Amino acid sequence: MILRQRAASWALRVLGLLVAVAGLRPAESSARALFQAPPLLVHVPNLAGYWCVDGPLPDTATGAKDSSGNGNHGTYTGGATTMASAPTVPASNTKSFALTQSGRQYLSIPDSPSLSITGSMTVAAWIRPTLDSTLQEGIVEKWDEPGVTGGYMFRLDAHENLSFSICSAAGPNEVSTSPRAVPLNVWTHVAGVYSQTAQTITNYVNASADPSVGTGVAPPTDGSNVLQIGKDYGDNAFNGNLDEVRIYNKALTAPEVAILKNGQPAPTGLVATPGTNEVQLSWTPPANAATVAVQYSVLRGPSAGAYDTIFNDVP
Repeated sequence: MILRQRAASWALRVLGLLVAVAGLRPAESSARALFQAPPLLVHVPNLAGYWCVDGPLPDTATGAKDSSGNGNHGTYTGGATTMASAPTVPASNTKSFALTQSGRQYLSIPDSPSLSITGSMTVAAWIRPTLDSTLQEGIVEKWDEPGVTGGYMFRLDAHENLSFSICSAAGPNEVSTSPRAVPLNVWTHVAGVYSQTAQTITNYVNASADPSVGTGVAPPTDGSNVLQIGKDYGDNAFNGNLDEVRIYNKALTAPEVAILKNGQPAPTGLVATPGTNEVQLSWTPPANAATVAVQYSVLRGPSAGAYDTIFNDVP
């Protein structure tokens, strides 16, 4: 991969990994490569919503920021807070959402066109349940009452089995991992994938597809209710920690789900070559480029960490 542009400083992101490349400045005689995570939003195709405590857009004391770039910001509700417990991916994680079932604590995000998905979709999150509850525990919920006739729900049942439901005019179509429960008090990556083309629902636990697959599933109809993270619209609240909550308007493939759980491998052989009024960037695609559609974002600015221009979707 080779990219030429006139620039003094660059950054490269590969689906969550950021690499900065600084080129020539007037007083320098050679190019240099720097590894850095610039605090800017970089476009990720098909990402409808992305909520994490310490992501590209850090949360405020009361506001849950959407780092997808779609502006689906929400609020901490019922005393929801954060704590210094986080999964190991991405490596920059330091905090997570901390919720209690008894307090019915959750994050509330207003309805929006980007969250009102009516086709293929994926919901994913890192979860750490801490209570063997007799209630279901909402992870991501957006569906209409009464009748559950539009939207989607992603939750644990009363025995900590993961389930993903697509809600159409005929009602909810649910697929569960039962009897394969999610363990308590440890971080587990979970994802629910709906493919409109295949008409299937597949759940993933730690990037492994569960053998129970829903078939003949009609697409969701447009749900107009608010989206809630950590609770449904009744008493079914999550107890424990949630982090890296993502919604995509596409059915992620198994290799793509694995990236969310394991992280995206970095490109190799990154080189910045100086030229006349330009810097040439070259790199070798990461090892999984043959199985996922890797695209790159290049950020430009006057110095490392201060970027003012973004080039997205570089193939």
